[in-house]
Amino acid sequence: MEVDFTSCGPDFCPAMISLLDREYPEPAEGWVDGVYNSRQAVETALPLQASPEGIHMRGNSFIEESDMLDGDPNTIARETYICGSVLHIDAFSVEYRVSLSLKGTQENQELELLINGMPKVRFALQAESTRAVDFSVEVDCHCIEIAVVPARTGSTSNAWAEASILKLAIQKVSKQPAASPRIFLLGDSIVQTYFESERPQSGWGEWLYRYLLDGRSAAIEHDDTNDVVQSRIFAGEGPTIYNKALGARSFRSYREEHRLEKVLSLVRPGDVALIQFGANDVSKTRPMRYIPPEEYHAWLERYATALTDRGVKPIFVTSTPPYRPHAAESLSSPTDLYADITRKFASQEGIDLIDLRELADEMLSEAPDENRAAYYLRCEPFQYASHPDGIQDPVHLSVYGAQEMARIVAEKLAGIVPWVAFRDDDSNARPSTVTELRALVEREPVGQMVHLRWRDAGQMVYYSIEKCNAANGRRYARYLSVKPEFIDWPLPGQSRQVRYVVRAWMGGHAGPESFISVAMPADDDEVVNLE
Repeated sequence: MEVDFTSCGPDFCPAMISLLDREYPEPAEGWVDGVYNSRQAVETALPLQASPEGIHMRGNSFIEESDMLDGDPNTIARETYICGSVLHIDAFSVEYRVSLSLKGTQENQELELLINGMPKVRFALQAESTRAVDFSVEVDCHCIEIAVVPARTGSTSNAWAEASILKLAIQKVSKQPAASPRIFLLGDSIVQTYFESERPQSGWGEWLYRYLLDGRSAAIEHDDTNDVVQSRIFAGEGPTIYNKALGARSFRSYREEHRLEKVLSLVRPGDVALIQFGANDVSKTRPMRYIPPEEYHAWLERYATALTDRGVKPIFVTSTPPYRPHAAESLSSPTDLYADITRKFASQEGIDLIDLRELADEMLSEAPDENRAAYYLRCEPFQYASHPDGIQDPVHLSVYGAQEMARIVAEKLAGIVPWVAFRDDDSNARPSTVTELRALVEREPVGQMVHLRWRDAGQMVYYSIEKCNAANGRRYARYLSVKPEFIDWPLPGQSRQVRYVVRAWMGGHAGPESFISVAMPADDDEVVNLE
């Protein structure tokens, strides 16, 4: 499409192009009932008429920061408001090559061009001169909105940019399918890849390859198209998996940080995108992430549209359920509502859905209540350098939990996408006996500890450790571990003679028990035996 605004002829289509003025005259309402309410836009339609001077544009931007809530700096909302003229063009949600011919005013200006509210290009425009500006843009909605503001405008600036658009040309960029099948993962901390130093935390996105690639192995490399150190590419005999998920992101912040734009520049027709957000979208006290329930549908639609218009198959994944100590216990979570909205949207719009929330609940119900913590980021103190004080996280996943979630996603994905094959674990496999169990009593500055180690029983296994009185079998405590070792500290009142019972688990299936007895040295600080 090409339009000469200095001499529009009969081909000019006002239904496709419009001009409006957008202002934010009223101050932000601020914090109300724990939710930050920003300024509201007031829009006025402007006449769009041919003129020898083109379409006159004027714009300004200003930044506002909210007050902290309860002294927490993470609650600060930093909003950028774009005021003035907006040229609106109906478009598909694809990549376009855009060319503009601009004319300056009586002063030299440093300008910034914004597309759909996002900074795109900066340039100098000399007084009374014309300049061509060419760029590509990844559109993620059904319009292109062009605005111009002063470059690097601060929160206290009253400067306005002024320029005229003489000509506009927009051309859709054609892209060919990738040479081989590809899967892109968009999401938050429940999906992202983690380093070994961050264990036991894990995301299901880093284990998906085990169920989709032949040999259950992959060449894992850093994704150089991404500035995030955790971003990984998993390649092997099967689809290539790009895990572009990043913790603490919501639909909103993932887009506003240009991460969605980067994904859209990489995808090709025939690709598949798995999308799981929700855990951060519900965070009312994090306004840069928060999406009110009534706006969540629109964000689902934005992502779905941006992908389907590019020939990519979007598949939404509901967020995993939070930790519940007992399967029969009904605990409501803010993410329940967002999962319901996702289900409804997928059903209404005919978008594929993997209801991981529901499927994971079914899987967890098969495990003993006392073992459910093994699926989550929960561990005792001193087990991991990343969590020396232990952690009891009800949201994030352990290595074992992430692997189980990946298995569920992979199985359902294979039922949706014809070229995806599911490689399941052996359904008849059962955990083996823990072998080479040994215990070492070590003295630390805070006291004596027992360091238990045993031979790894393989992947898809977690372990239970019971500590009992060696004489009468009384159980002092029961712990879980997702690695073949455990560090134990004496409990007040326990006997010096203890017996540990260790067994491996696969889901709700337990392996045989293994035993080892330990005598705590008598030269330690006196421990009173209450037996």
